[in-house]
Amino acid sequence: MSESEEGNNSFMAMLNNPVINPGPSTTTAAEEKITNTRIKPSSIPQVQEVKNKLTSVTKDVYLSSESDEPFEWINTSTNHDSLPTTAKELVQLGLIEEIEQLKIKSLQDFFQDNQYEDILKAFKEIESTDGDSKVYLLGEEAITVLILCIIKDKQSSEYAIVGLKSLLVQT
Repeated sequence: MSESEEGNNSFMAMLNNPVINPGPSTTTAAEEKITNTRIKPSSIPQVQEVKNKLTSVTKDVYLSSESDEPFEWINTSTNHDSLPTTAKELVQLGLIEEIEQLKIKSLQDFFQDNQYEDILKAFKEIESTDGDSKVYLLGEEAITVLILCIIKDKQSSEYAIVGLKSLLVQT
């Protein structure tokens, strides 16, 4: 066997080694999206309407940051008629994994750029019927951004926390 054949065989052995080159992932996209199983999505009728409104205004919009992370829809049931005020409450609701440094801002303070005008309008429409919205900033450099609003079903008096989630990277 010549040196080039030996080199080729060694190279192919390395490529086929599952430890060095594990191959494609065996998880599906649906499995990857499920990051927190504690979230209990609400099924009150207004949730779908709000989801349609918020996902349509954020379709091609990203937070200005070092990473262009899309907005994700989030929705969870709650027994409270007000939004969380601590990171611990956000963990208990299943909206985040662990307690992190938390800052809470108003939508107007967070969205000062005109490119987010449609998001502000959409939340104002939701607020006019159910309550206020808040922006939760969790972390320091890779900041999880939760833009949340609480809605109430008039017939059943059930509450849901709905909104958007994204990542803001600032190093």
